Amino acid sequence: MGLDLQGRPWKHGCDDPNKCGEQWHRKPCKKKCPTHRHTSDWREWKVILKQAGVREVRVHDTRHTAGTMLIEQGVQRKPQLRPSRPRNDQGPSSARTRGRP
Repeated sequence: MGLDLQGRPWKHGCDDPNKCGEQWHRKPCKKKCPTHRHTSDWREWKVILKQAGVREVRVHDTRHTAGTMLIEQGVQRKPQLRPSRPRNDQGPSSARTRGRP
């Protein structure tokens, strides 16, 4: 069973939470679950902001805030890339610059 944005179990009429709740889709739930309307997350987001005493912001704004906070804490903007081949490999130069996460 899925959780809502506040960590509570979902209250919905669907038998399978993956069918209607955990995977985003633009089609309404066949059982007309009120919690799975496309505006449900937005409404719940506004409730969370109000309960936390935070001014109204867009969800997208939190992405920028998180990025700024990570940079201020010293997290690298781009992960360091490791060569995919040993340095003494005579393969194409592009092969030496490709990295793996």
